[in-house]
Amino acid sequence: MQKIESDIRGLARPIEHVILKSSFPPDSIVEYVENNNVDMVIIGQTKMKHAENKYHQSMSNYLVQGLTCPLLIVK
Repeated sequence: MQKIESDIRGLARPIEHVILKSSFPPDSIVEYVENNNVDMVIIGQTKMKHAENKYHQSMSNYLVQGLTCPLLIVK
């Protein structure tokens, strides 16, 4: 991510990456967005088992409802 950030410093609005640790990540993400003028949230989704998929769908729905900016989920 640092290499990508250094490559795009010339953009009008540089891209930043943030790593948040939390017991319930969606709360931390929504709080961070509210406090830091974020334009877009991008999260990744890896191959999951059925039970994990339900948890990820729940997190995604929570983010869609709580965020004030666009959400991109990369599969």
